[in-house]
Amino acid sequence: MSEVMRWKLKGFIPGVEGESKAVFQPVVVLAEDYDNATRLFLDAAERCLAAERREQALQLRLNAADQRIDEVEAAAVVLPDPKIVSMIVTRAARQADLIAGANYHTAAELSADALLFEIAALNAK
Repeated sequence: MSEVMRWKLKGFIPGVEGESKAVFQPVVVLAEDYDNATRLFLDAAERCLAAERREQALQLRLNAADQRIDEVEAAAVVLPDPKIVSMIVTRAARQADLIAGANYHTAAELSADALLFEIAALNAK
């Protein structure tokens, strides 16, 4: 961008007399230079506002993503180790063998109850 030309007004200024005449020397610029500088300033201000709006939109998206993460973490369930699950099922099968008239369904019910108890214990911590 070319530099804006500035001039100080000197000489006869109506209504200004004496010592204040030397102090009162306003700086003037061409109207075209002023208009160009104003346009550049307004363009930069618009770009700044657009960047702020984009930043706000991104911040809203980030906050929503953080909220979803928090909700998922709150709903997460800790499951027991597979070896513990195997041990629970084996123990339930042995208990079912000791019950008269027990079958596969009885063992499955015992296993499910024991497994749910273990999951509840793990997630209560």
